Amino acid sequence: MTVAVHNGLGQHRWALQPDNATQAVKYSWIAQAFSIFTFAFSKISVALFLLLRVVGAARSFWHKAFLYFMSISLLLVNIVVVTLVFTQCRPVQKLFDPSHEGHCWDSHITTAYAQFGGAWSAMTDLGLSLFAVWVVWSLQMKKKYKIRICCLLSLGVFAAVCAIIKTYYLHEHNHLDDATYGQTNLLVWTVLEQWVIIICANIPCVQPIIVAMFHKVKSTYSKDKSTHYSLDDMSVRGGRSLDGSTNAILSNRNRNFE
Repeated sequence: MTVAVHNGLGQHRWALQPDNATQAVKYSWIAQAFSIFTFAFSKISVALFLLLRVVGAARSFWHKAFLYFMSISLLLVNIVVVTLVFTQCRPVQKLFDPSHEGHCWDSHITTAYAQFGGAWSAMTDLGLSLFAVWVVWSLQMKKKYKIRICCLLSLGVFAAVCAIIKTYYLHEHNHLDDATYGQTNLLVWTVLEQWVIIICANIPCVQPIIVAMFHKVKSTYSKDKSTHYSLDDMSVRGGRSLDGSTNAILSNRNRNFE
């Protein structure tokens, strides 16, 4: 994607040199292919995490079957999407350069299936999030722990929102005559969804580190606070003992005068 932007991605094709425009479109398509597989493997990793850490061996066959089905179906759908993208034009150079000799399918065919793939991706995010919440809520543990774990495991909802918005902008694939500019919104939400998925998928794994750091900071603050209070107590006690000794000396002097 960086190479595509360097060659002019985000600008109108007519404002770029022909070679730069071709390279920008070429690398944007390659980047989208990698992004599609990023979506798939990130969500599969979440499904495996739920399978190993949440579901475990004690759960029923249907729980495991659901996770396997979501993972395998998502991978197959995305493989078909990438295949259609790079086979819609013959030769493939026609996809990058409209002036190249060749022919392409009606772009609405690829766009329609890509929209199906985007919708399936969003449904997978929601399905995995709701499944995790449902399983955790049925466990025997304190309610506050359930709420905390459910919040962590349901972060895939944010990825689903990005997938829905990205799917809405998939119609920009129909503007291949000005692909360097026409796919801008689509590419922005594609990259955003990619990073949101990666972040949300890793938060449950680093949760013990975050909790440990929180407890360390909390204990350090409590220790500093108790030390401060003990110093204040010492000064108050010291002042009281000094006042007591001073009163004793003064009383002895008065007795001597008497």
